[in-house]
Amino acid sequence: MEDDGQGEVEVILRTFNIPGADATVDELREALRDTQLQLARTQVELRAYQTIAQTTSGSKKKPQANPHNYLDAVQALAKSFALMHEPWLSAAVFAARPADGPPAHGTAEEIDAIFKSSKLYINLLTCTLYEHIPVKFHSLVDASSFPGFKDNFLKYMSIGRSNFVERLKGSWEKLQTESDMKKTPEQFLLYFPGDDKSKLPLLSPPIFYSGLKKDAKGWLLNPILPLSAMPPVRPRQHQGPRKGKAYFKDIWGHVEHQELTIESISFVLIAIFFVLSDKDTSFEEKGKTSHIPYQAHFDPHKTRLMKYRNTPRVRNIIRFWSDIVFAGVSRAVTEGPLNDSDAEAASDEEFAQAMEELSLGDVGDGHDDEGI
Repeated sequence: MEDDGQGEVEVILRTFNIPGADATVDELREALRDTQLQLARTQVELRAYQTIAQTTSGSKKKPQANPHNYLDAVQALAKSFALMHEPWLSAAVFAARPADGPPAHGTAEEIDAIFKSSKLYINLLTCTLYEHIPVKFHSLVDASSFPGFKDNFLKYMSIGRSNFVERLKGSWEKLQTESDMKKTPEQFLLYFPGDDKSKLPLLSPPIFYSGLKKDAKGWLLNPILPLSAMPPVRPRQHQGPRKGKAYFKDIWGHVEHQELTIESISFVLIAIFFVLSDKDTSFEEKGKTSHIPYQAHFDPHKTRLMKYRNTPRVRNIIRFWSDIVFAGVSRAVTEGPLNDSDAEAASDEEFAQAMEELSLGDVGDGHDDEGI
């Protein structure tokens, strides 16, 4: 007889708190409510396990209702989510899908409102999470019903971040050579000459500008920036091309139109902060040794790029990065001229001014407090 999950149910039932013979009516009612809730959660889990097992291909052995069946698929999904959408997530994101989520591609005013409201931003991330993962896993996302998915997803997001920065560390000398920056002192990559180096690195340090010169027109157009997104794509010699291509497909290969997302660009920027600071051993929201607020650096870059994503300058930045990262890869990108003489010149100048004034205070008051 096939195992239809009955074994798991029996194990869970044995963990129920069965009231004694002298239990009061209130205790009996509470035990009944707990039992009904546990059975409902178990039913959701078993349905998800069975769906996943039934859709598993390539195995001659009949699939079993194993709670770990989804882990292999979740690994790649979690790692790519960290690099493509958001490096860190709070537990609040793992909830039921909002019936009316905030617009991910709204107006500049709507984007501002989302980033200034913890609730709206969490709802946006929850919707993004549901869009990122296959439908067959949707029943596992709500942590109130199945906390195991959240725990594993967060674990593999952490692994994805660590893998990226480790590859970037190993490739930094080569990247400097390819971008003609080999002779530049590393301290000048994080600070402009004359800056107080006892303070945290600037939100937009020299390395974020073409020629290491603070000019809004060259912001994010330093070629070493998109080259920094390449280590996970270019396999090391001992890995062989097959493994490198597989990693490319898992992380960058299924980006819409095969262009980097704004979130990916923002992630690479804070990964560079992490590597060049060379003080922290773990890539977390805030460096334990350096005290660099990596999450707080990510947020304003993402906010500004999202807000001005339709300006010629941001479109040029995305094209500039994507042309380097996807060099030699067959891809479809948005056609059309991308230059500063476009009809959106006024908005472009507004964006340039926003870049000059960019600071950690630009993010919403409640956003950082929620630890998203």
